[in-house]
Amino acid sequence: MNEHARILQLSEILRLTPYQTAILEKNSHLYDLSRLVKRGGVLYVPYRNSAAHPWRDAAARLVLGQMADLIGPDDTLACGVRGAKLYSDGRVVVPNSRGR
Repeated sequence: MNEHARILQLSEILRLTPYQTAILEKNSHLYDLSRLVKRGGVLYVPYRNSAAHPWRDAAARLVLGQMADLIGPDDTLACGVRGAKLYSDGRVVVPNSRGR
């Protein structure tokens, strides 16, 4: 299955908006599509792991958290955030500095 067909299938399953689908198609080379999470209309999209520096990236994920984008229904809410928490009621909490 090619990337475009996979994104369309995910779009139907997760009921994504046209904006969210367009962002996924445009940046599919950056995102880990197997780990998408949608809560309260906000799509949590983690970045793929780098093949060039797997050990450094794994250490950074353990210490700092997974790097991800938060994509709202009609706007990108945050790019490259670490440590975002998604709650079942739709709230999203993003630390504003190094976990403080």
